Amino acid sequence: MSAPETQADPYTISIVVEWENALNAEADRTFEMLRQVTSQARKHASRHAGERFEVLVVFDDELFQAAALQDFVESAIGRSREILDVRFLKLPGGGYYASKDHGVRAARGERVLLVDSDVVPEDGWLDTLLKALNNDGVNLVAGSTYIDAGNFIGKTFALNWFFPLRSEASHVETTSRFFANNLAIRRSFYLQHPFPHVAGTSRGSCVVLSHRLSEQGLSIHRANDARSSHPAPNGFRHLVPRALAQGRDQVLCQRFLGHRLWQSWPASFVRLAGHMVRSFVRTLAGRNRVGLGILQVPAAIAVAWVYYLLFWAGETGEHLGLRAVRNIRV
Repeated sequence: MSAPETQADPYTISIVVEWENALNAEADRTFEMLRQVTSQARKHASRHAGERFEVLVVFDDELFQAAALQDFVESAIGRSREILDVRFLKLPGGGYYASKDHGVRAARGERVLLVDSDVVPEDGWLDTLLKALNNDGVNLVAGSTYIDAGNFIGKTFALNWFFPLRSEASHVETTSRFFANNLAIRRSFYLQHPFPHVAGTSRGSCVVLSHRLSEQGLSIHRANDARSSHPAPNGFRHLVPRALAQGRDQVLCQRFLGHRLWQSWPASFVRLAGHMVRSFVRTLAGRNRVGLGILQVPAAIAVAWVYYLLFWAGETGEHLGLRAVRNIRV
């Protein structure tokens, strides 16, 4: 169900937070995300008279109790309520991208920031995204998301997952892809180019949209200084379905785009071999950047290989039409 579309206000900045990822996130990460977002909004508003913020929390009320969620958000926001409005939007069974779509369509502002419930923005994140978005001809600005390398699993996935390592780069550049967890977009642009619905997937619509925008010659910008940390999979109970779903979604997204070769079963073996080689090389070459000890390298490579074997199993399950794979939601 789509949210009713409103007339955008150029002086309101809307921040859309999906709440699906909070199911697998540590509560303190989600609390810190809200604290950072609202603190940065308060600082921005103090320097830009007339601008106001709203936060739209989109949640599935079949998974979260509305009253408990409201109490949690209110406790994190605290005194920032004086400069921002908080709205809670129910979307039963919505899913990740549907939640973002619902929030953008309900947003009052023309400038919309998308952030996930399990990422933690660094200082300056909000101002950096807005500064880049305010340039003429810029409609979509991605931030730079990296994996929190605070423990062994974090270090392993920082080296081997699809997010790049944290960088000190600070320039704005054009890019060919973006992630929906750290994004600024003009609402009018989004309504013309929404996240496509790829049936059967949990993730991947941002990859499909990136491809479509590039095909149409529309620019995607990345502000490297707008950094957010993302958690690694939260234990093997999260890692296993995440890997299976990612492999399945890979096939479905390539099929949706009409890439017959890359969505084929033989191609999955090529990807598996590539993942294995890259994991080995990246772990050895990059371990010092994340503080991974030399004695931890074999275990890190083993974890990465298990993940990508499960990824391949997810691809295979989709090719075989296995219900157990097709029904995974993460």
